[in-house]
Amino acid sequence: MREHGITMPNYNLSGDMQFVTVFTLFDITNTGVLKVYNADIPAFLDDADQLVRNRAEWDQSRNQQRNWEVMMQIISMRAQPIMLENPVKIQNYTLADAGIDTQYGSNQTVWITSFATDHADVYATKTDPVGSLKLESMHVPLITGLKETALFTQCCIITQGLGINTVFAINNTLPHRYAG
Repeated sequence: MREHGITMPNYNLSGDMQFVTVFTLFDITNTGVLKVYNADIPAFLDDADQLVRNRAEWDQSRNQQRNWEVMMQIISMRAQPIMLENPVKIQNYTLADAGIDTQYGSNQTVWITSFATDHADVYATKTDPVGSLKLESMHVPLITGLKETALFTQCCIITQGLGINTVFAINNTLPHRYAG
């Protein structure tokens, strides 16, 4: 599996690290497709092992990567993410288990990624350990119409109030397997 700077599980760490998991209904697949379409490039497998043979498949793979890049930019506004895990796509995930609004149904495809920060409480507000992350990501637009199963009324991250489609959670460890 190609990892391009993404870490693999089984780390033993100590210190002031904090682990964060992101649950989202948006397709944030890390495909590694960084350029606009080029018809001269033959068919290839992107970093998510998706076959890219034509412009439509290229554009989808690039848009998945764009969403991943936006998520990384949001996370990176306050801290450099370390030990970043590749997003995992879980189909038929129980939304209530992640804290995602059930207005999208009881089960949907969810993308989950985790990372660590080298400073504890970097995203904390007085009342919420990820409050700043929620505030700074609220209403950030993402591309839809990729491999999501949820139907969005707004094509942007909602972290609070009605219609929550993305959840940030603090963990004691860096998870690498998800129940699905």
